[in-house]
This record gives sequence, C-alpha cells and structure tokens, in this order.
Amino acid sequence: MRFYPTITAALTAAFIISPAAQVQAQDGPSLWDIIKPERLIERAVQTGIMALRTQMDVVYGDMTVSPMTGELRLSDVTLYPPVPWQTKEFCTVTLDRLTLRSAALDEVDRMRFVGLASGVSVSPDCLDLPVRAMAGGIGLVGTIRVPTVTVDLDYDVPSGGAFVHMRAMIDGFAAADLTADFDYLWFEDDEPRDPIPVAYLKSAALGLENLGGWDSVKGFLPPPLLDPQTAGQAAVQFLQSAMIGLTVDAPEWADTQTAVLNSVSTTWAAFLADPRAIYLDTGFDPAEPVYLDLETYDDEGPGRALIDLQPRLGLRPMQSAPALLPAALVGQAMNDASTLSEADRRKLGLAFLTGTGVPRHVAFGTSLLTPLADKGDGEAALALARSTAGTDDEQAYKLAMIAGATRTKGAVAVLDDIEARLGFEDILRIQFDMVGKVDHPVEPLQTVAGIREQAVARATGEGVLRSYSIAALWSGLGAALGDAESALMLELMDERARLAGPEAQALWRKTSDEAAVLGLRAWSQMDLPGRYTPQ
Repeated sequence: MRFYPTITAALTAAFIISPAAQVQAQDGPSLWDIIKPERLIERAVQTGIMALRTQMDVVYGDMTVSPMTGELRLSDVTLYPPVPWQTKEFCTVTLDRLTLRSAALDEVDRMRFVGLASGVSVSPDCLDLPVRAMAGGIGLVGTIRVPTVTVDLDYDVPSGGAFVHMRAMIDGFAAADLTADFDYLWFEDDEPRDPIPVAYLKSAALGLENLGGWDSVKGFLPPPLLDPQTAGQAAVQFLQSAMIGLTVDAPEWADTQTAVLNSVSTTWAAFLADPRAIYLDTGFDPAEPVYLDLETYDDEGPGRALIDLQPRLGLRPMQSAPALLPAALVGQAMNDASTLSEADRRKLGLAFLTGTGVPRHVAFGTSLLTPLADKGDGEAALALARSTAGTDDEQAYKLAMIAGATRTKGAVAVLDDIEARLGFEDILRIQFDMVGKVDHPVEPLQTVAGIREQAVARATGEGVLRSYSIAALWSGLGAALGDAESALMLELMDERARLAGPEAQALWRKTSDEAAVLGLRAWSQMDLPGRYTPQ
C-alpha cells in the first residue's frame, strides 16, 4: 500500500508529459482565451441582455465584438416588448442586424455612439387600435418594415462640439432625417438632479422624403391646401392660426413671423408641384451659433425660440447640407487645373480632400492644394497635413509647420499630435531642414518680455516655423536674465530629450549648445548684463 503514492505520481507524470496529453493541452482554451477583451465585452453585453430579459423577452442569433473599432454586432434579433393594451398576438420587433459602435480605441479625443439597425419589422400588435387604424388609413397595413434606422452622436471632447444625426426609413412610405450641429454642448450641474443643457447651435434640419406615402396622406388634407392656386395662401392662413398666442414682445418678432410665413407659402406650393422632399431648417448664420436659452423659452413661450432659430421651410436643406460645387467648375479642374484661380483651386482642393460638396478624391485634392501650400497658404497646408498624418508623418509635420507659421487655427494641435508619433531626433532634423538659416531680430532683446515671446513662438510654432533649437536660444537668454518662465521652457525641452533616450539627449545637448553660441554673442555684443543689471 505504501507504494501506491509513488506509482500514482509516476502515472500522473507520464500522462502529463505524454504526446496525447500535450496535444489535449494545446487544443484546449488558454487563460488568455478567457480574458481576451472580446470575451470580456461579450460577457458584459450578455449580462446586460439577461438584465433586459427581466423587462421583455429578447433573443439573438450571433454576436461579434471588435474592441479596436469599438464595434458590437448582433444578428437575427427579436424583441417582445410588453404593451399596455390587449393583443391577439405578441408585439414583436425583429432586426436582421444591429450594430453598436463607439469611438475607435485610438480616438481618445472623441466620444461617439453609433446605432445602426437594418431589416427592422414591427408587428401590428405593437400599435394600439386607434394608432393602428390611423396607420392603416395612410397605407401602413400589417407589419411595418423599416429597412434602416441610424442614430449617430459624435462629440469632440477638446472643443465641446457635437453632431447629432438620426434617420429612419419606412418601406414604401417615407424617410425622416434629423441633424443638429452644435458648436458647444454640455450641462451645468448646479442642480445635479436637474442639469441644464448649455447648447450653442450652429444649424439643425428636419427632412421628410416621400417614398410613396404622400399619395395616402394628402387625402386627409383640406382641398385648399392641395389646390396649386390656393395652396400657398391656405398654408399661410393655417400657420397663422397655429401661431396665435405665440406673439413675443420683441422688435424681431414681426420680421421672424414674416420670414417664416413667406418660406411656407413658397415652399408648399413648390412641393405640391414636385412632392419629393421637404425640409425645415434653422435660418440663422452657422458662423454665429445661437445659444438655446431653454429657461427663457419656458418663460416666454415658443415664440422666443422661433426668433432665435429663424425656421425656414424648403425643398432642400439650407444650412446643414454642404454647398455643392458647380459641375462646370469641377469639369474645369479635371480638364485643366492650371486655368483655375487660387481661390477656386483652394475651394476645390479642400472639397476633394474631405468629400464635402463633391465626391472625395484625395489624390486630386492633394494635387490642387500642394502648389498653394508650397507658397505658404496655411489653410491648404493644414488640410494636407491632416490628410497625410498617420501615413507620412514627416511630410505632414512639414505642412503643419507652414500652417502654424501663418497662424492657421488648429495647426499647433496638429503639430503636437504628429510629434507624439515621431522620434525626437526626427523632429529636430525636420525643423532644421525647414527653418534653414535665420536672421534673428534684435528688437526683442530690448525687454525680457520680448525675449520670452520669441521663445514661446518658436516652441509652439505659432506665427513662425516651430524650432526647438531657436526656442532654446531665446529661452536660454531669458533664463540667464532670471526669467522663470524661460527657465521652465528650457527645462521642459531638456526633460523631453532625456526621456527620449541617450542618443536623443546627446543630439539635443549638441543642438542647444550650437544655439547658445548665438546667444552668447548677443550677450556680449549687446552687453545684456549691463542693460539688465540694476543700477
């Protein structure tokens, strides 16, 4: 009996090291399979679905997770939401595919939520009897099919800007589209239980596209609204009656009311002649965002909101849609770009790079903007830098330096972003090649503030080409004269070189010493100690 433990241990060891056991161990799941991000996210979503099942029945066919893109896909989803009215069958909502997406893993300055549903079907029992009867009256009989539903919330963390887009299409009936572009959007938390939105709106639009539903809906409208001879005036009279009680004691009210009614009169008559789509837009200039003062709207009523938003009815979006480039101008660019003016070249190049107002063609946009950037056009250079960043960071950095030197808004941020991917030695080399020989100004030496400003300008690259060696020259002078800010700037550049490694640190020491030679010449030739020594 006492030999059993030894025999057991030997048999166990033999089993462990046997080829069959090794294959079994290799084929089985590893610890990494359990803790992979995909598995953890799937488990979290499954937990959420099981919690949702306490409120309604939910089933799905398959789940796919992509952590790098922040994407979750569910297929063959069926929901059985409870309804408060009696039904013959269960209320059933099915989706062929549901895609939920956040910002990609490397988009740290962006908060995003995208929801895409395709192949949506809603059973009749999901509608109460009066609503079902109304839907049947306009042709929505039986199961309602919604080919696509889109919700896109895109928030830029640095600027506080936000873009909201929602769209839904009902098969054979209509498509609705809502967009809102905010210059700034967040919340005040003076009252945590009731936060107040702080919203500066650039533009907003609600669109309805006719996919066959107009023929059913128009039968419910009074004849004067359908007669081309009377439709415009009838629409105005209808709206005037709806606006009774909205009058605001403000000088802008009369003009607002007139503009709204005029747009309704003109657009409604035009829509009857060609009932394809109709849009309600904000009418103010997007370059001057409007603060949405919800508390004032509560106190003074919707009339004040109308004054601020200046709504307009039209057959196409006014503010939210991009300005479409004329076909003749695009043709001219494609046939012989040399005949374009600089202004048209810039406009076309920016449009081709972004795909705004014309189909995107990056190579063509680059060819149009490159000659302008070479001449020092900051807007063209910045657009090219953004387009090139990530694929050719050295070229993008050079272009961003040009944009920064012309004080183009956003250039300094692009420079900083690209530097995070470049080695410190590469940054110094590119700066040296771009800046070349410099005739340094003498006037800033007259004051410590002037010296400091030169150092800051060269370190940031705003108004001049960014150059850390020249920044070291000026900040070294300022630090020697006792300016704490200049000393801090020099210290931060030294620290950056140190953290980049021994080779970068050695190169930086050589570079900063060469720059200091010029500083020492100014120190002695301009007698800076004598100028700044207290008498």
